[in-house]
Amino acid sequence: MPKGSFWNNHTCHLSLNKPIKQERLYILFLLLFILLLFFLIEWKHPYFFLQDDNRDGSLPQFVEACRSILHGRLAIYNFYQFLGKPSFAACSNPALYPLMYLAGFSSYLIFGHYYCLFEILSLFHMLIAGSGMYILLRKMRCIRPASVVIAFSWATCSFLIYVSSSWWMFLAYGALLPWNMIFVLTSFHRPC
Repeated sequence: MPKGSFWNNHTCHLSLNKPIKQERLYILFLLLFILLLFFLIEWKHPYFFLQDDNRDGSLPQFVEACRSILHGRLAIYNFYQFLGKPSFAACSNPALYPLMYLAGFSSYLIFGHYYCLFEILSLFHMLIAGSGMYILLRKMRCIRPASVVIAFSWATCSFLIYVSSSWWMFLAYGALLPWNMIFVLTSFHRPC
């Protein structure tokens, strides 16, 4: 690349002018804000993320996937939904999503049932979205307080939260987008 090009002057790296402890404090502060908002949502509307298609379509698939993995197999076919439904052939593969298992087993261990699976999964997605957006903004040299505010706004975007009450995958897309951008930015600046 030419010496005075844009990419030579504006490299994307995590600038740590202050110690790493302060960076971790900002991320912890952000995650605590997200937790607070999540608990306010759940306090005002219990089982907020267990509505419409999440309850009727996705929950039975997720529960069958969790139960089948406990028996040492993948849920290829769900016998308990729609008089029998293939899971892998329908391109709906919750059996391949590790966070779903973590949320399902957490729901069962903490509450004794799987009905909080989407609440826990949504909390995971909100925390992943916030931390990913914060790291992305810091890589783009945004100042720490602004990074916290923007990352909080991204993780708690009203559209993502409202739509995810019916379709869980929207919050997953919002959680993974900043991490995909981080991967693209870091791989773009590293030669093969």
